[in-house]
Amino acid sequence: MGRNLRTTYHFDMDPPMIARASIHSVPFYCGICAILALCSLYGFVYLIDDALPTPLMVNDERSNPGAFIAERAIWTLKNLTDMGPRITGSHINEYLAVEYLKSQINLIIEQANESQMLKLDVQLVSGAYYLDAHASGAINSYHDVQNVIVKLHGRDVTQHSILVNSHFDSVPTSPGGSDDGINVAAMLEILRVLSTSSSKPSNNVIFLFNGAEETPLQAAHGFITQHKWAKHCKAVINLEAAGAGGKIILFQTGPETPWLTKYYAMVPYPYGQVAGEEIFQSGIIPSDTDFRIFRDFGGLVGLDMAFFKNGYRYHTKYDDFSHIPHGSYQHVGANALSLVKNLADAPELSQSAPGKAVYFDIFTWFLVSYTNSAGVIINVAIVVLSVGVFVYSIRSIHFGLTKSTCKYIGLVLGATILSWLVAGTSVLIIALVLDLAAKTMSWYGNPWLIFGLYVVPTLALSGCLLFFTNHENLSLNIRCQIQAHAVRLIWTVILFSMVCFNVRSAYALMVPVLFNSLGFVVIYCCRWQYTVTKWRLAYLHTSRRFHNESGDIVDSDAGYFFLNLDRNSPGVLTNYVKELSEAQSVAKRCDQYIMCGLPLGHAKMMEIMQYSTWIPSAQPNLAVPMEFSFEKEILTSTKIRYNLTISGPDRFTLYLAPKESVTVTNLSLVDEVKPSAATFKHRPVYFVLYQRGKGGNNFSFTLDVEVPGNWNGTAMDIAVTCRYVHEDTMNRTPEFKTFLSQFPEWADLTAWVAAYYTYII
Repeated sequence: MGRNLRTTYHFDMDPPMIARASIHSVPFYCGICAILALCSLYGFVYLIDDALPTPLMVNDERSNPGAFIAERAIWTLKNLTDMGPRITGSHINEYLAVEYLKSQINLIIEQANESQMLKLDVQLVSGAYYLDAHASGAINSYHDVQNVIVKLHGRDVTQHSILVNSHFDSVPTSPGGSDDGINVAAMLEILRVLSTSSSKPSNNVIFLFNGAEETPLQAAHGFITQHKWAKHCKAVINLEAAGAGGKIILFQTGPETPWLTKYYAMVPYPYGQVAGEEIFQSGIIPSDTDFRIFRDFGGLVGLDMAFFKNGYRYHTKYDDFSHIPHGSYQHVGANALSLVKNLADAPELSQSAPGKAVYFDIFTWFLVSYTNSAGVIINVAIVVLSVGVFVYSIRSIHFGLTKSTCKYIGLVLGATILSWLVAGTSVLIIALVLDLAAKTMSWYGNPWLIFGLYVVPTLALSGCLLFFTNHENLSLNIRCQIQAHAVRLIWTVILFSMVCFNVRSAYALMVPVLFNSLGFVVIYCCRWQYTVTKWRLAYLHTSRRFHNESGDIVDSDAGYFFLNLDRNSPGVLTNYVKELSEAQSVAKRCDQYIMCGLPLGHAKMMEIMQYSTWIPSAQPNLAVPMEFSFEKEILTSTKIRYNLTISGPDRFTLYLAPKESVTVTNLSLVDEVKPSAATFKHRPVYFVLYQRGKGGNNFSFTLDVEVPGNWNGTAMDIAVTCRYVHEDTMNRTPEFKTFLSQFPEWADLTAWVAAYYTYII
């Protein structure tokens, strides 16, 4: 009977091709149906992704006691965004926003249940620390930034506290609707709900509204290292945004606290997966959140949640009130309220077992969570079971290891691998065509175009399951911040790995798909242009002055500095901006001055200096001039101390490059001195980022260096970059306004004023 089986399946003989096709192939329309089915699954996933909970209005409160009322949060965000950008150091952020928050909190305190005890505190804090961010590294110094803090006392005079954090400041280019106004509004409503309850939580709940996150991460550091309530905080719920609207995603937990996901699983609309955590912590996404500060400087564990949808609006003027659907308020509010309630009563705050967790949601219906150890066991069990099924299948059909059967196995495996290569090649070719047509990244304002440009040709070669489709979509929301085809390509090829190997007529399947892709590319290249929500540009009208050892100005100029972040820049603008014909390379200054003589914010920017542009111009109008002074003190024959004082606008950056044979031994701002990743003439460069908040003007610190004996020369090259980013300090000249008016409407401009000064001391 075994011989008949082998003959039936043609493994031990060479039957005619028609017989082999009749058994091992399916009609071509089955492949088309499979692709249509997978497209439908993608559509289903996107429908789920866009499905938001129904927002509760004030009229619904009676029938939903103790629930999060989205309408109140909507009112709050409208008031915040109407102020405009809330920039650290500006009058709007330091006075108007703080006073608004205080008034809302005082109203909540007045209306609180008599059993509740709430305290309000406004912290004015200064400090500094080393921020090792994205391989650049800088000393992050801040003066008089503000935190608005509310403590809701738990019962039994507990010493343990849950920290809930969001930031009310925004970047200069955005009113901060999702980043991070919606979370501020949600926290105020959560505070109101808890304060009106007759029952008190087991542990304290501290609400931190911090006023300097974008500068970066300064107010959170000031709270966790200096505030009197910080030492009792055990866990944090951090609410953030790297997109606008949509659902808030759980994308970081821990560290080493698998019990946290148990409480997140109780929220009404779970949305998150551990893959997001892996992506974010890998450093692929060039940003960070306050969660890192609470973890690294306060030893807190917790959950980090953020909005990632519509990342093309992130840090632009389109992250505003009008672009946030009302269901987003209910999603973040209901989830965060549930988390706060459950964590405030969690016994694990005082004792918990360490470990890592694996978690993922199923279409936002419920969360699956288990420990990393359990995950290893599950994975090993699946591998063993798969091998067992394979061996059993081979034995049950008497699959002999003949030349013919080995050839068949090799053909199947080869076809699978080939499908990945062909899928990757097809996507790469399309990307190259778009690049040659100067349309790279034009899809960013309309992400649905990716489906026709990249997904459809890939689906022609492979497929995926509904479950993986859902999690590819969630990961896509997070990865949108990367703004690159490469990562999307890799993930797509891996996930769409079920080859259409058995389709009888591959031509009948491939031809219509290829025509579809070609049609998409042609239409895309002929019609699509950048959209108003897509393309961000940064132009700094910069004044430069270069001083010698005697303090005299040896050179000076001015111009528009353009850091080309987009692959199409600046060529795509040549038909709009006439001054681009006068553009110069910035490379000629790189050997003369630190950071090429340009107002760069961190060392990573040096990697794209060759793509940057300098356009000569008249001098800008500096509303607040910068003044630099120092005193030199000889400590010993080999040690020198410099007392430096800088005054000027509320934010600037220092670059310090010691001479050869000179070593920086101490900087009064921090306990340990570390250089950045940048170098100048093969010498280390030290970065100091400075931000002033509410008050003060002078920035003073001491710098100690060690020099060889009998040193008579200068010890240090110093550059100071000032940035004028808000209306209190920024004056755009008529010439600069005319220059900016030439840009097309699809260009979202960051147009600041800057100054660069060099000194040798």
